[in-house]
Amino acid sequence: MALENHLKETSKSLVKHVKSDKVGRGRIFFTVTNNGSIADVKMVETSNYSDVDEALIKIVKNLPRKWTPAQNENGKKVDQEFVFTFGRAGF
Repeated sequence: MALENHLKETSKSLVKHVKSDKVGRGRIFFTVTNNGSIADVKMVETSNYSDVDEALIKIVKNLPRKWTPAQNENGKKVDQEFVFTFGRAGF
């Protein structure tokens, strides 16, 4: 998955100090709007490393391109929520 690969590569230097037995399961929600932009980025579970949490929120807010918006059954572009998990149970 392109998003997962981008997040892994972009955050690699940020997680060098993370101890695998201390990291929690972090989760970030965000919305791809009907015009393809990223909105409403929020941390809903922390990894127990606030600097990593904050960096990943910043990375998601600044994803490098527009997204293709979801469409409903009538072909109308709609907002879509995403969640990704990182840390102990994620990438």
